[in-house]
Amino acid sequence: MIAGPTGEISLQSVTDIVDGNGSQGDSGDYLSSLGAGTPPVWTPLPEPSIVLATTMEFGPVGETLTQFMDCTPEAEGLYRVLFYLRVVGASSTVALEVQYTDVSGPQTLVIIDGVTLDADSYAAAPMLIEFNGDVINFVASAVGDGQVYISGAVEGL
Repeated sequence: MIAGPTGEISLQSVTDIVDGNGSQGDSGDYLSSLGAGTPPVWTPLPEPSIVLATTMEFGPVGETLTQFMDCTPEAEGLYRVLFYLRVVGASSTVALEVQYTDVSGPQTLVIIDGVTLDADSYAAAPMLIEFNGDVINFVASAVGDGQVYISGAVEGL
């Protein structure tokens, strides 16, 4: 590691082109410490989360659990699930679940468990799941005089 005339830090390695400038990293890289006594390295910034599936305004949702979205990720990993729903006209009792498989086997993540919601708009807190299966299913039901519309997204992290 050397300091340039204006104080910038550059790394020298056997793969550097011999131009006296050392390694400056690629655009978007940052200098990452590997601990005391170890020279820092240029590290690429992490990729932004990638939206894998979305649905907008599915509904009106029926009285039995019905799939309104699914997603088949290409790889095991962490995924964020997001939901927004609207109850229109009058209150309804709503259920909302995510069904998936992790290393322990089939899982059901209950987002809303038969809660009566007044006519309004609602956003559920983002949820994180560890996926290790074939498909992620999203199901919902609504019972009452109101109509329920659901929007959702899955992001790979």
